[in-house]
Amino acid sequence: MTTRFRAPRSRAWRRAVTGVALAAAAVLMTPVGVLTATAAPSESASPSPSATPTATASPSPSATPSGSPSPSPTPSSSPSPTSRARTVAPKAALSEGQRAVAAKYREVGAATVGKPISGQDGSGKDVRCGLRDGGCYQRFASGSIHWTKATGAHFVRGSIFDAWHKQSWEGGFLGYPLTDERCGLKDGGCYQTFQGGSIHWTRGTGAHWTRGTVRSKWSDMGWEQSLLGYPLTDERCGLKDGGCYQTFQGGSIHWTRGTGAHWTRGTIRSKWSAMGWERSSLRYPVSDERCGLKNGGCYQIFQGGLMYWSRPTGAHPVAGSVLSMYKARGYERGSYGYPTSDAYGVSGKTSQRFQGGYLTTGVDKRCLTGRTMCVSKKDRKLRWMVNGQVLKTLDARFGCPSSPSDNGSFKVYFKSYNHTSTLYNTWMPRAMFYHGGEAVHYSPDFAARGYAGCSHGCTNIRDWNGINWLYKQVRVGDRVVVYG
Repeated sequence: MTTRFRAPRSRAWRRAVTGVALAAAAVLMTPVGVLTATAAPSESASPSPSATPTATASPSPSATPSGSPSPSPTPSSSPSPTSRARTVAPKAALSEGQRAVAAKYREVGAATVGKPISGQDGSGKDVRCGLRDGGCYQRFASGSIHWTKATGAHFVRGSIFDAWHKQSWEGGFLGYPLTDERCGLKDGGCYQTFQGGSIHWTRGTGAHWTRGTVRSKWSDMGWEQSLLGYPLTDERCGLKDGGCYQTFQGGSIHWTRGTGAHWTRGTIRSKWSAMGWERSSLRYPVSDERCGLKNGGCYQIFQGGLMYWSRPTGAHPVAGSVLSMYKARGYERGSYGYPTSDAYGVSGKTSQRFQGGYLTTGVDKRCLTGRTMCVSKKDRKLRWMVNGQVLKTLDARFGCPSSPSDNGSFKVYFKSYNHTSTLYNTWMPRAMFYHGGEAVHYSPDFAARGYAGCSHGCTNIRDWNGINWLYKQVRVGDRVVVYG
């Protein structure tokens, strides 16, 4: 009996030993993470609790080693990298500027400024701050959105964006945008206002900025609705006296600190251009063009004179002594009307033609009307003048101290082609008598000795061809003015 009962115990013992070995093998083959996560061996790792051995008795399948550990409902004691990032670095809050730029992008959309550039989105996290005045911005495919607390958030795009870029963005004199781009202007134009000026654009003119006093002048005129239209250039400086100018479709505006900003256009502007702009004798304008004068005329005041225009006469400057004479005669309202030529030099004088005659400086005012032999003792000249125009100038010599030539206004009363003086028995060809025995005539002595000699009171001429020409022009009754 002893032998019969010992055998079963021996078989049970062997089964127990086998189960323990299998469990130990399973532990050795289990990955470290699963082993750490499992607080204790599974109960199935022990031999089956059945007291009666059976042919199918085997270790529990859960104890079978596997390349992958069994899923465990218990969270891992070591968090994954993803869960650790969320826990250690929570999402940072957006700044005021970032929120404002993101809100503006939601308002205007990709159709206005394009999509965010590669690798960014419109949530605000890609908005960059730290600009001048605490500003923020974000670039998009077709432009950008810029923000400061003082200006708010505004988009800039297209050609206006390019023009702003050329002026160094917000770091330039234009500063930050104060408005979004606004369109629907004349000729399909658009504009945008910045802290330091504005940019206007049309398809035909491109984008150009205006600023300061030039911009204020254009504004007063009515912007693009005015006679100037849109700008064709940006403002350009570095002119004489520190001046600046800007060209528009209908003219230009010039500015200096001393004159302010004034526009020129049309024929007056073309004339000023032909003269050399601000480098000419007129220099800068000190008024805008003013119209409504007699016969529909216009004028403009410059530092160096006036520019007059009328349809029949065109544009001509009037300046200096001629202007003083013109003013004294009532400008265009007087008998001289509008200028019909520019001023020119003649016989050492300045002369200019007007509708009503010529104004010539430096001659007696009695010489400015009618047909006159204008004789100046001061510069020793005889000028044949018709209505103020000098047609001929001849050297003249006058009476000796003992027989001086009389001053005054006279008329020719007698002409003698080949005259000889009965008093002095001297030859006086081409004599034109105007005051007693005083006459204008050719003098061989004057031709020979010049101013070394003198006359007996007459006006001597030494140019033979000149006196012959003059004799043919002068009529009895023409005026002779001797002065000086």
